[in-house]
Order: sequence, then C-alpha cells, then structure tokens
Amino acid sequence: GFIADLYVRPDFQRQGVGRQLVLAIHDWFTRQGVKQAEWYVAVKNESAQAFWRALGGAPLLMRMRSQWPEEQP
Repeated sequence: GFIADLYVRPDFQRQGVGRQLVLAIHDWFTRQGVKQAEWYVAVKNESAQAFWRALGGAPLLMRMRSQWPEEQP
C-alpha cells in the first residue's frame, strides 16, 4: 500500500493522533490483504522521520532533485 499524505495539525501533534491514524490505515490495509506500506518523508522533516521510525519505518530510497537554470534565448 501507499500512504500519500498524513498531516496532523500542530495543535493536535504529540497527542497520539498520528499514531491512531496510522493504526487505522494499517488495519484497513490488513483487511485488504496488503502486507506492506510505503510513504515519502521530506529529508528536512526530521520530526516526521522520527515519527515513522517509531512506527517501524525504515529508509528505502532517496529521491533527489536539481533546479536547472532556464535556457538563454
């Protein structure tokens, strides 16, 4: 399965809301026969990385990007 986005408003963070959402997603995936899930986490979002690691997530790939200058006329 793929988790496209998971967002918890700052005033509800660190209260178990995100964990409850992920557990609900896990339960739904399990009922559908899904055996694993993937998601993206921004490299600079260290708190999100810690959140996912605490739930058993591990790095798999690194996605990279480059900004190319526009061609000159």
